[in-house]
Amino acid sequence: MTYSLNFERYTLALACSLSLVHGMASAQIDSHNPVTASGQLADNDVLQTGVFVPPGIIGDGKADNTNALQEALNAGRGPIYLPAGKYLLSESLRIPSHSGVQGVGTLYMLADQPVLVCEGGDQELTDINIQGITIEKKWKSQSEAEAIIIQNASNIRLSGLNITGICSVPVIDLVDCRQFSVSDCYIHDCLVDVLTQVRSSGRAVDLLGVSLMRCSFGQVTGNRIENLEATPESLNSIDCQTDGISPMLSNNIAISNNTIRNVGEGIDMRACEACTVSNNAIEDCYHFGIKVIHGSRLNAIGNNSIRNASLAGFTLYFGETRFGPNYGNVVNGNVITNTGGFPEDIKKWKYGWPRAGIEIVNDSKPDNSVHRYLITNNMIVDNQKAPTCKYGVIERFIEWDDEGKPHDLKNPHDDDKLFTNRISNNYVFGISKKDYRTGSEVTP
Repeated sequence: MTYSLNFERYTLALACSLSLVHGMASAQIDSHNPVTASGQLADNDVLQTGVFVPPGIIGDGKADNTNALQEALNAGRGPIYLPAGKYLLSESLRIPSHSGVQGVGTLYMLADQPVLVCEGGDQELTDINIQGITIEKKWKSQSEAEAIIIQNASNIRLSGLNITGICSVPVIDLVDCRQFSVSDCYIHDCLVDVLTQVRSSGRAVDLLGVSLMRCSFGQVTGNRIENLEATPESLNSIDCQTDGISPMLSNNIAISNNTIRNVGEGIDMRACEACTVSNNAIEDCYHFGIKVIHGSRLNAIGNNSIRNASLAGFTLYFGETRFGPNYGNVVNGNVITNTGGFPEDIKKWKYGWPRAGIEIVNDSKPDNSVHRYLITNNMIVDNQKAPTCKYGVIERFIEWDDEGKPHDLKNPHDDDKLFTNRISNNYVFGISKKDYRTGSEVTP
């Protein structure tokens, strides 16, 4: 097949041009951070920097600090500072514009409520700084309470946070936000144990380290996200997600230099545009390392390391028709190692068990396809004594029977119009098939 020279130039340039997103997002964030990298106050006067210690707070792990902290946030003096200690909460703290929580203390939520809430409603909030603190929550089975939820806000900085103990919902949840940074946070040891697909709010049951819904011009960088798990009962009864980072309907986001391990999927991109995903280390995923779905387009995904993803290192598939086709994405220079070792006690992927470095699942309908990808210069390796990866790159074409069930198209080569993706110069070692472009041999 021949490809348009303009298309090749465009897709090769896309990775370079989108790398500017990281710098753009960073430049648009106004920092008001008086706390040093060690988590201590800088030498200058705390009142001059706009950060103050709220009067009346007691960090003994016994006293309820909700009222004192909320009064300090409402005082209009800027971010509050938490010294070392454990500060109990019985209700959510609500953060107004030009405020936040910084310091080295621990917020411990007793109630089944989000810990920090910043909701703009009809009027956008701005200048939110949450840095350095630890957030813990008393364990409650089947909880629906996030650690941090921010909605309709801009100029947001979340940095150096330590968060644990969240169940069945996003840990950091940004909705309709722009000009933001989530950096150097440690999100760990959370669990899904619910058996229903939809939360009482109407949102899906998804345990996500960082969730970005309809967000733009931001960066998620330098975070460590690990041990976002689900009980076997949850995995086998509902199609739940436990993703490290999950942008949806978002654009111009830079996701870089994150370490993600022991999750369902490392990065799950849904209906995203003009984002960059680079230099992330992803390991031990019970589904996919990186998933690109639901009409995602014009994204650059490169120089990531994916190891021990049970289904495939990458899956690039069509998703829901309402989002349109996936197109114009660049997948370049990634290293994918030892994929395909799917646990037998977990429900199988609805489109089969790909056992591949990179899987492309393409709808045979042109208005809902995965097309004009550039997949090149990736290294796919299986160095195990008993290899589990069968395909370096597999491109499959799905058709639907009268009952709406998916089946592989038997003879995709009969329609040359299906093949619009450029797959070249990928290096495959220790795997039986380098490049396979029909799905008839995929393990059911």
